[in-house]
Amino acid sequence: HPHVVIATGLKRAARGMLLERCATNLMDADRPDADNVLPDREPIDPQGPPAYWTGLPLRSIIGEFTKRDIPASLSSDAGTYVCNSLFYRLQHWATGQDRVLAGFVNFPTVTNSAHSQHGLSLRQQVAAGRSIIRQSIRYYLQPASSDLLRP
Repeated sequence: HPHVVIATGLKRAARGMLLERCATNLMDADRPDADNVLPDREPIDPQGPPAYWTGLPLRSIIGEFTKRDIPASLSSDAGTYVCNSLFYRLQHWATGQDRVLAGFVNFPTVTNSAHSQHGLSLRQQVAAGRSIIRQSIRYYLQPASSDLLRP
């Protein structure tokens, strides 16, 4: 019975951390996944809502990233396949639980180059993970609407 669930993925083309705002009820891809499955514009849950918003305190997380000089941006969605499917199912599950905070964050690749086009150092990624956890737990214990970034 977790109180906070932070799912993660890898976005190879990302320069920094990507905080995912929305999980959409859609599976679609132009390449097969690791199991060689290729969906064709089908809903994740035919009876589910079109989308779920993250429960993570994005404003607080971005604020802490800024203080720690961790490159990051908000992402409107986690794509339309594996990451998004996990995020959507997580948010669907969380809505049926009693007070569970859940969301999804994409990490970039690990790089040792200070001026890499893609990726962050392992030190920055560990610091980012700690910030996400710290701010999510703080928000869970003391929620404030000003912590959220929603349209």
